[in-house]
Amino acid sequence: KLIIKCSDINHPSRPTFLHKKWCELIQEEFFLQGEKEEELGFPISRGMDRKTATKKSVANGNCGFIQFIVNPLFELMKTKGNSPQF
Repeated sequence: KLIIKCSDINHPSRPTFLHKKWCELIQEEFFLQGEKEEELGFPISRGMDRKTATKKSVANGNCGFIQFIVNPLFELMKTKGNSPQF
């Protein structure tokens, strides 16, 4: 499971042009989700409102994703990747 998750979120480890493209595609998916939430009358989730997003807020979201999700998973993979529990 850990290997599959790491392969799913590995774009920050790819060449910069690929990482940037993935960031654009993921952010567009988030914006579409925010638009659907708004259409259904739900509050728009943080980071998914195209109308209020800025380059800085998107960049901060990407940095947080790398810092709090990608890096810890890759560290776990590095230390526990061969364990049958993962």
